Amino acid sequence: MQPVYFGSNDVLATFARILKAPSLLMGIGLPGENAHAPNEKLDLDNLHHGMLAAVHLWNELAEMKLN
Repeated sequence: MQPVYFGSNDVLATFARILKAPSLLMGIGLPGENAHAPNEKLDLDNLHHGMLAAVHLWNELAEMKLN
């Protein structure tokens, strides 16, 4: 599997190189929340839903069969 990187942040490439394992970043904010801007914010409902999404992802990953 070839890694896929999006955006200008190369943290996934660094993780892959150092950890020798694939990594995944999950965004939980909306465009109107102005990520990395001086007026950045994160709605607490989005944070909560993001945590629930991470729980579901881990559950799905735990169910996967490895070859």
